[in-house]
Amino acid sequence: MVKTAERTTLWAGLEGTSNPAQISTTYGNLKAMTLAYKVKGSSLQGNEALKNDIINGLDWMYHNRYNPSIATYGNWWEWEIGTPLQLNDIVTLLYHDLTPGEIGNNWPHFLQGKDSGGQELKVYLNMSFVFDPERREFMDMQIIGTRSCYPPGPAKMPDLTDCVFTSGIVLREDGKVDLYSGLGDCETGRITIDYPFAGHGLLV
Repeated sequence: MVKTAERTTLWAGLEGTSNPAQISTTYGNLKAMTLAYKVKGSSLQGNEALKNDIINGLDWMYHNRYNPSIATYGNWWEWEIGTPLQLNDIVTLLYHDLTPGEIGNNWPHFLQGKDSGGQELKVYLNMSFVFDPERREFMDMQIIGTRSCYPPGPAKMPDLTDCVFTSGIVLREDGKVDLYSGLGDCETGRITIDYPFAGHGLLV
């Protein structure tokens, strides 16, 4: 990790500003550091110097690479999914070590959109993950549904047209699951998806 005051990147080889995958990779490195700091039994668990390096790195990334005022470039997936997934884990794990301002800066910023008239839209997704309470580690986080996966329909407010609110899943005899959600805070819908917790046992 580059720690000098005049740094232009946090890691050598990730200084570019044309490939957003470098942003996701940088946050992936910060997540690895976060796991080393938080996971029980790690040789660096609770290491204050490591924690400070992580927080300083998050601050540098916010001011220089990933914030709402920075124009996006390259693959949209990195901005809207790749980097937010990394930040979700980091902020969740470090929640009690961060100030309110640091939490606000580092919750994902790009899970939002705009309609054809430029009006901002809220974006809520169906997501699944596995949490190990002993190691405080998230695993297999994935997006399992979006508003476009469901039949079209109305929304209670204009900025809720791209929102799904997960209600629950029901196991099916064919091994798949029915995923139920609120749509646009106005109606309900159902889609059939692959079981999202494969390898982690069945829901009780």
